[in-house]
Amino acid sequence: MIATGCMTSGGTESIFLAIKSARDWARVNKPTNGTPEIVAARSAHHAFNKAAHYLGLKVTRIPLRSDFRADPTAMESAITDDTIMLVGSAPAYPHGVIDPIGELGEVAERRGLWLHVDACVGGFLAPFVKRLGYPIPDFDFSVPGVTSMSADLHKHGYTAKGASTIMQRNADYFDYQGFEFNEWPRGRHQSRTIVGTRSGGAVAAAWAVMNYLGEEGYMRLTQDVMEAKRNLMEGINEIDDLETYGDPDLGIFTYGSPTVDISAVADGLADVGWYPNRLTEPPGIQMLLFPTHLPVVEEYLSDVSYIVDRVKSGDIVGRGTEATY
Repeated sequence: MIATGCMTSGGTESIFLAIKSARDWARVNKPTNGTPEIVAARSAHHAFNKAAHYLGLKVTRIPLRSDFRADPTAMESAITDDTIMLVGSAPAYPHGVIDPIGELGEVAERRGLWLHVDACVGGFLAPFVKRLGYPIPDFDFSVPGVTSMSADLHKHGYTAKGASTIMQRNADYFDYQGFEFNEWPRGRHQSRTIVGTRSGGAVAAAWAVMNYLGEEGYMRLTQDVMEAKRNLMEGINEIDDLETYGDPDLGIFTYGSPTVDISAVADGLADVGWYPNRLTEPPGIQMLLFPTHLPVVEEYLSDVSYIVDRVKSGDIVGRGTEATY
């Protein structure tokens, strides 16, 4: 098996191409009588619905387990004759946990479905986290049943936007990704991505950054990310009325409160110069970490503690802003 793929302009295009590939593969190998369906966890990225909207597919989202991970049993129960694709995340963006890809791979093989792993956030972080000794489960093509993967270079590859990758298990699957046209005077046209003409700057920048950092650089930056996460999570859990959610695997974690209006805490943090990502299920604050967060851990924790006290005293009342990122 030789995995085959290409670079794209970002995670949305990578996911779009994975769904397009699965759709065209299913037309040949698993035709449906109705609208082709994708079964995904509730936490899967919104780009799956966006791509399905454009490509004429339906997405069925399944509630998460209590640990915020995908529920393979419930996902299998949701499979119908029109299902062509399953989705797992490594990690899922809202809570930072890696779905049980091994179990999803078993379901995909048993039911003859395409399994895409969205590693847009974790694809260039998880391998180095694993080399640092953290217990990261397999999520890539080493898992039987995984058909395609997406991974962004412009996240923890630290390259310029937009640079992402879409990879298929082998060249046969990659063939379904392309578009070919010959009904015009110019002759045969074939492309593997959506955009016809785009700058090669992001590709060149990605090559330069990856060569500059090398494995040693990525290991060092990954260690900074994981240290920042550990320090922040420990500090958050020491603040009265706050708690972190789940057991996040990589560089994302979320926190909230059973007693304090966490939206008010987010508003207060914004007022003093932070830019909080808001979570709706459960209500909370999400943090996507990079090495630049490590030097400001203590400052952030001090501000969080100060804001929580002000919310509890009634000095800050939540403005009810909608969660976004």
